[in-house]
Parts: sequence; structure tokens; C-alpha cells
Amino acid sequence: MKPTITITTHRSRRSPVGRLMQALTAAATVSAALLLAGCGGGSDAPAAPGPTDAVPASASASSTGLKDYLLQLAGMQVDDKEPVDLTNFAPPTPDDTEPEVGQ
Repeated sequence: MKPTITITTHRSRRSPVGRLMQALTAAATVSAALLLAGCGGGSDAPAAPGPTDAVPASASASSTGLKDYLLQLAGMQVDDKEPVDLTNFAPPTPDDTEPEVGQ
């Protein structure tokens, strides 16, 4: 008698629902890992004050500082602009000129 070789294929015994649950579990695990990896530490550097927080001292010190501040304000989007507190603002006045007379 000759030996007989039988080849059988191994089929998964899981039902389609079981395979779906396994795939969903793997997807949820990967998603959770990605979310946690994205929650890294933040920057320790404090945010620079915005132009609408307060008028900088350089705007009161010289006309160049005032011009730079006004250009910074003009470059902002309309939706980002807030009222500015002017209590500490003293615009620079030149000592060698007289005020112009208005008409």
C-alpha cells in the first residue's frame, strides 16, 4: 500500500463578526496610540504680547517706534483686532516744531 498525502487548508474558525471585532479593536488601539502621541508637552516659552494687548513703550519713545507699532496694527486681520488701552500711551512730540494750525 502506498502512503497517501492529504493536504488540508486551515480556515479561520472565526465568524465574520469576530474578524470585524478584531479589526475594530486593532484600529481603536492604533488610534488611541496616535492620539496619546500627539499630546506631547507644550512649549515653556510664554507667548509674546499681541499688538492689541497694550501699546508698547517703544511707540511712546520715538516716532519710528510709533510707526512700527501702527504698521503692526495695520497688518492684522480685522477679526483679530481688539480695542487698545491707551492710558499709558504718550505720543512722541518733536521739540523743534510748532503744531500745524487746522483749517
